[in-house]
Amino acid sequence: MIRFHAGFDIGTDCVSAAVFKKDLKNGGLTVVFTPKPLFHFGNPVFVLRDLYEDILQRFGCDFPVASSFTGSGGRRFADCLSVPYHHDTIAIPAGAAHLDPGARYIFHMGARDAYFFEIEKIHTGQGHHTFVPDHGTGTKCGGGSGILVTKQCRRFFEHEFPMDLSGKTDRDIRQHLNERLCRIFQRGDEEIRKSDKHLDVGGRCGVVIQSDMIHMQNSGERIPNILAGMYSRIVRNYRSDVLGARHRVGDRVGVGHREDRREAAACCTGGARDDRLGRLEARLPQVGVRIDQAGQRHQAVRLHQLGARYRFAD
Repeated sequence: MIRFHAGFDIGTDCVSAAVFKKDLKNGGLTVVFTPKPLFHFGNPVFVLRDLYEDILQRFGCDFPVASSFTGSGGRRFADCLSVPYHHDTIAIPAGAAHLDPGARYIFHMGARDAYFFEIEKIHTGQGHHTFVPDHGTGTKCGGGSGILVTKQCRRFFEHEFPMDLSGKTDRDIRQHLNERLCRIFQRGDEEIRKSDKHLDVGGRCGVVIQSDMIHMQNSGERIPNILAGMYSRIVRNYRSDVLGARHRVGDRVGVGHREDRREAAACCTGGARDDRLGRLEARLPQVGVRIDQAGQRHQAVRLHQLGARYRFAD
């Protein structure tokens, strides 16, 4: 008898997991464990093993489990293990609807892919079925992606965090690299708060954006202003490329952020942050989006896509 189900998200830069069990009282599934997502630095196999070992240690090495995968790198794992694979476009809205049945719209800004989803429900005698009548995806090469944020934060601040890996096990090294990257994101967040000048970082392509940032840096512009310009550009690209002509969406919008960079910083430092969607959230009003109500912030395996409810301003 399968008592638990473990879902794994093999993303472009992170591996996430969530463990579910059947809710015998109310039916459906209940999330019982969500370990912190881990950056895999191009080698998700060992990170997946680390997460699986954490799950076994928490629930006992002999607990029955069924597994499935999602994410940009999940299909290969699912095929090798002969278990189900679910596309991002299915897992994201399904997970968001599970967390907040009242959510109507979802933004998702991932490490690589950017999505928009509209959710509706058909009520049946056995409950309801969720479906997606409208969705949008990004078409540009990294001009609206989280991995661009990662690359630029590392370019600006990586030298401030030297590494000493001597005497560490492989798992300790992976943990150390994750903590180091979290500190780099936190350092970027500290700098961007010092921004005092608007810079129009141009481009729809990540390569063009980086070239523009390097040119600004060589011209003497301050790093806080350059970073702020990059975040504003990412949000504007999302608004024009993913949302497109949807001028008014509605008043129940989920804002998702896979491996939110400030979420990672808060996890490694133990600090609680009020603004878990980071600098991107602060710039959403620039493209006509304002906060309606805070929602779920940190859940794994596509369930943590639901960040907050937003509404588009008139």
